[in-house]
Amino acid sequence: MATHTLDWRETPDPSCRNGAVAIGNFDGVHRGHAALIAALRTQAAAVHGPAVALTFDPRPMDLLRPALTVPPLTTTPERARLLHELGADQVIVLRTTKDLLALRAHEFFTQVVKEHLNARAMVEGVNFGFGHKREGNIETLRQLCLNNDVALTIVPPMECNGIGVSSRPHSDDAVARRGRRSRGTARPALSAVGNRRHGTAARPDDRLSDGEPRRHADAGSRQRRLCGAC
Repeated sequence: MATHTLDWRETPDPSCRNGAVAIGNFDGVHRGHAALIAALRTQAAAVHGPAVALTFDPRPMDLLRPALTVPPLTTTPERARLLHELGADQVIVLRTTKDLLALRAHEFFTQVVKEHLNARAMVEGVNFGFGHKREGNIETLRQLCLNNDVALTIVPPMECNGIGVSSRPHSDDAVARRGRRSRGTARPALSAVGNRRHGTAARPDDRLSDGEPRRHADAGSRQRRLCGAC
């Protein structure tokens, strides 16, 4: 296992290629992400390649709308460590630049996912967005994967006590809810498409992988265990 920090134009180490890829901010590395990484490992085994989690530093919103961003729940090294503990074989941290954010959805897929990573499978959530101004959504990705013979597993949203799991604080009430310890369950992943392989997300553990509470800067700097975040 290793963490690789790269410019988006760089070709990663061979250990990161020819496997299954999940892309996201992964802030908080919570139970929803655990379900995603569980499905990622399943698809990586199916294609006989590595389970690769790709994230960004800084977060895209920090460049696009710095006035609206909130402090991250986890630092980049913490994210990488937790993703490895959940089962990612390789973690890639792409340096976020304006030219990376200017890539259209199909350009990002072609240049990063296919050419640099040679991904054989992808695993994403239903709210996945990518490309310039998030022009690409999960249906865009589904079509790109289908056209390029890449298996796609779509993991449905996780709920915690009937509340959708997210790391984005939509309200003070949501921040408070996220600080409470509670049990979450994940529904099975939807069928994979592309090359007709199928994957099922494993039920994540009730606790975070390291069992330690995370510090939330928006909750009075008190240590709290997250219910979940996306």
